[in-house]
Amino acid sequence: MSTTETVETKFLEPEEFRRMHGGGNPRQRTPRDQLQRRERAEMILNHYQLLWKYADANDKSVPQTRSYFHKVALGLKTEPIIENWLHDDDE
Repeated sequence: MSTTETVETKFLEPEEFRRMHGGGNPRQRTPRDQLQRRERAEMILNHYQLLWKYADANDKSVPQTRSYFHKVALGLKTEPIIENWLHDDDE
C-alpha cells in the first residue's frame, strides 16, 4: 500500500461494536450493591466502636464479628451471622 491509498473503513452498528470489543474485558464490573457491602464492611472494620456495637447487638465476640466483616470486605461468600448492618439507621 502506498501513502496515497486510503484504507477502507466499515461502519459498525453499536451492537456489533459491543459484541466485538465488550466481551473480552478482564476486569468484570462489580454490581453496585456488592460494592456498597464491601465499602460498608471496610468502614466498620476501621471503627472499633462500630465493630463492638455490631458484635454486642448480635451476641458475637469482636473477633467473630471482625472475621465476618473481613470476609464481606474481600467479597467472599459468608453466612449472614450479623444482622441489620447494611441499611440500618444510625441512632
